[in-house]
Amino acid sequence: MPVLSNPTEDQFGRFEDRRAGLATSRAGVSGVYDLLRTGWGRVHDADGNSNTNFARTVIPSIVSEVKGEKWLATRVFAIPSDSVQKGWLKDWESSQKGWDSIDEMRRELDI
Repeated sequence: MPVLSNPTEDQFGRFEDRRAGLATSRAGVSGVYDLLRTGWGRVHDADGNSNTNFARTVIPSIVSEVKGEKWLATRVFAIPSDSVQKGWLKDWESSQKGWDSIDEMRRELDI
């Protein structure tokens, strides 16, 4: 799966940056976004035969080092292949509202 410098609707591949991991393929679109800016995005290759429907499974994830107490908050984004339509990239980008701090997140979510 090729590495993309930016997500695009016209090309299959993987995109990784400081806040997100995103994979696009014939199987659909799958991504994860770090809402608190505590980790970094990666797209991992799963072991062979771990998915009987798709031979080359990849798993978008957020990787973070945990020292002491740490909050992690992510948003998962997925569209199956039969539902992928033009415009999905706009939805991916608009779903990336995060928070600058744990306190801001807790106040907004009332937790």
